[in-house]
Amino acid sequence: MTIKSADIFEKMRPALETHGKDIVSKVGAVFLFEIKPNKDAEPVYYSVDLKNGNGKLKLLIHSINLYH
Repeated sequence: MTIKSADIFEKMRPALETHGKDIVSKVGAVFLFEIKPNKDAEPVYYSVDLKNGNGKLKLLIHSINLYH
């Protein structure tokens, strides 16, 4: 499944590699994005960690239970 926003997240990777430590020191938060390619599709999740280390971007393919 290809989604348009995947390109945006992938463009963040080089910035984190180059400036991650500085970004982390300024932001200090972790973000979770739930994106649906279309209204009937299963969502795709991206985690953007701007709180730890040099930052990290993850694509989470499986469903997430946010309310355990």
